[in-house]
Amino acid sequence: MNTCKLCEGAIKRTDAQSSITRENFRFQQSTIDEIVKLAHNKYDGHTARCSPAQHSYSLAFCQYINDDDLFNCTMLEAKLTHYSPIAGQTVLNVVLHYVSISDNTAQANAKAFSEEKVLIC
Repeated sequence: MNTCKLCEGAIKRTDAQSSITRENFRFQQSTIDEIVKLAHNKYDGHTARCSPAQHSYSLAFCQYINDDDLFNCTMLEAKLTHYSPIAGQTVLNVVLHYVSISDNTAQANAKAFSEEKVLIC
């Protein structure tokens, strides 16, 4: 998916060259939501995929996220790039599947996030 082409109308550009700062990459949530919805509509809703499952891996190990908030944080992160709620729900499905067929957490992580599966998704 060519995200840059989808963003052309949503992000205002200037001809002036400026230094790159963190502020250059801060967008209003409404702008992010609009771009994500454009991609969702362009591809007839087929944008969920399994990328959010890969993105959420680091969230699961973040010590600053309370266990009770983890699912909601994962859903919010998935919404940054995926309009469909299926994207966030994919994370839970992947994790639960591999936990259910594994003997321990290390084995579940190895199965769920192996390089082979990441490349397929």
